[in-house]
Amino acid sequence: MGTVSQTTHYSFTDFTPFTGISYYRLKQADIDGRFKYSVTVIARLDGKLKKAVSISPNPVSDKINIRISSDVSTNAGIRIFDALGQVIYRQNERLVNGDNVFTLNNIQYFSKGIYTVQVVIDNEILSTKLYKLQ
Repeated sequence: MGTVSQTTHYSFTDFTPFTGISYYRLKQADIDGRFKYSVTVIARLDGKLKKAVSISPNPVSDKINIRISSDVSTNAGIRIFDALGQVIYRQNERLVNGDNVFTLNNIQYFSKGIYTVQVVIDNEILSTKLYKLQ
């Protein structure tokens, strides 16, 4: 659309989604070649997903917000793994029914790379990728 001052709406239909869980995000590209990604969202083909996790911003340079959606009030374990599969961060949180947002402020100390954020809720494991810049 180029540079516009009004809201622009886009839509996309995935006619061949994976069976089970699919992950989606948008890539916004500027005319000068720079780009950024939206928050990753999770969709389940059967529509029965009761728990979900997303991270923003992603890619990240200093801090992230982890949004955990849960259908129950319970405890959750948040772990971040490096590329070698080693746990480099661990935190436990109490979830309420609905959306929960937790901010991690120490991401600036992570090396540049790709990490796995894993949330464990009632023996169910939810994972997403974290892309660290600089």
